[in-house]
Amino acid sequence: MPKRKQPPRRAKGSVEEDIDEAPLPDAVSDGPVLDHDSVAPALPSPRPVSLRASVPDSNPQVTTPTRRRYDPSADSSSLEFLPDELILYMAQFLETKDLFILSQVSQRLRELVADDVLWKPRCRQLASPPDVETYSARTWRNFCFKALFQTYYDVPHQASVMKDRTRGVNCLQVWRGCLYSGSEDKKVRKWQFKEGTTELHCVGKFVGHKGGVNTLEVWEDYLVSGAFDSSLRLWTEDGECVHKLTGHGFSVYAAKVWNGLLYSGGGDSMRCWYRDPATSVISNTVVYPHTTSCIDVWQFYGLLVCGSFDGRVTFFNSKHEIIRMHQQLHLYTHRPVGVTSIRCWGSRCCSSGSWGVWEWQLGAPGACLIFKLDFTDSLYVWQGRMYSGYDAGFRVWGRTSTGTQMIDQVRGHQAVVKRITAFEGSLFTGSRDGSIRRWTKELDANA
Repeated sequence: MPKRKQPPRRAKGSVEEDIDEAPLPDAVSDGPVLDHDSVAPALPSPRPVSLRASVPDSNPQVTTPTRRRYDPSADSSSLEFLPDELILYMAQFLETKDLFILSQVSQRLRELVADDVLWKPRCRQLASPPDVETYSARTWRNFCFKALFQTYYDVPHQASVMKDRTRGVNCLQVWRGCLYSGSEDKKVRKWQFKEGTTELHCVGKFVGHKGGVNTLEVWEDYLVSGAFDSSLRLWTEDGECVHKLTGHGFSVYAAKVWNGLLYSGGGDSMRCWYRDPATSVISNTVVYPHTTSCIDVWQFYGLLVCGSFDGRVTFFNSKHEIIRMHQQLHLYTHRPVGVTSIRCWGSRCCSSGSWGVWEWQLGAPGACLIFKLDFTDSLYVWQGRMYSGYDAGFRVWGRTSTGTQMIDQVRGHQAVVKRITAFEGSLFTGSRDGSIRRWTKELDANA
């Protein structure tokens, strides 16, 4: 007997089920009864109900509020709301550097800051005021602007380091009255002053490395260069390579001479190179089996200091024993910050990294972060002051009664300054923008 076909089951809560099971309303007897002849009131037509009305739209149209332009004249707390006379009166108490910053706020403030009332008294207070008394406002301001950035330094002289401007200068070294530079184009250049002038010109190129030159040092009457090809080369004054030292497994980043021995830091270790007096063969031994990015000698305590990319600052004695180790940490995250340069400054040792400059003391448990703004790649001590290179120039640091403080900041490069050195009474900076700049004004160490 064939089975009976079952009707399809309705889903619970469907529209048909709701209609069938909905109770009918009771008849209303108290309401008015309309005649067939009477006119029924006009009722609005019912809106069609959609079954998908409860489903939200997947792509709703979001209206973005329009941004209103800020009107400084409508804000009573804005500087633009003040009259010109009051702004000029307050600007007289600002320093010259702050006036240049104020002139960049708006067009109105720029015109007000250029007033002769602000710049003429400042120019008269300079060490060498202008002779002409009938300067215009713009001329007074330009004269003061030029004097401001030449308080410590003259206009920099940029030497033509190389034709390819994209190649950077990684290191500088002074040897036998000449300036030597190592760059990313795998060459070492020799620079001399032109006779009777203050201009540098290249008088020689030392070719031999297979990678960019990272460091330069003088050892045993030779110029030592370390490069990315994991080797060190010993050069004569004429550019002849007399020795090639191999032993590092990775790039060579630093080289330093201490107690007649050559120390080199690479991506795998720090090594000590020495010459056998009997055979004149140069050998090496591993001093520190960790990556080493920079090396310096702490003459005040007779120690060797090295920094690593993992943030460690290690101190060695003459027996190559580790007497202290610090970790260069981020101020907020407390994560290690790689050490890019180390320079010992009297009784203190300073290290730089990707977040600032640290100052170390041998007896102190930690370090003091003296600057925490941007990347610092080079440190140098000259005439009682320390210089740190950053992304556009260098900063000058001095010792005061309250500690180490920044004295001045100089700009002039288009990229980070990799090395700083002094030569013939002037300061030279080499940058990744492929230029060497000379700062000719001598600094007063007692100022």
